[in-house]
Amino acid sequence: MRKTYKQWVFWQDGFWEFEWNFILLTIWIKELKTRLSEYKQVIKLRAFTGIIR
Repeated sequence: MRKTYKQWVFWQDGFWEFEWNFILLTIWIKELKTRLSEYKQVIKLRAFTGIIR
């Protein structure tokens, strides 16, 4: 009983850790995507201004 309980608690801790890492990863990916889109917009703007000039 004690052993299984210990294992269960350990598994739960590991699961929470995994869940937290997953949340951080999704946030990081979202940030990366927004930065990439912003970077693309900047490149488009530069190309556009280059065409105008």
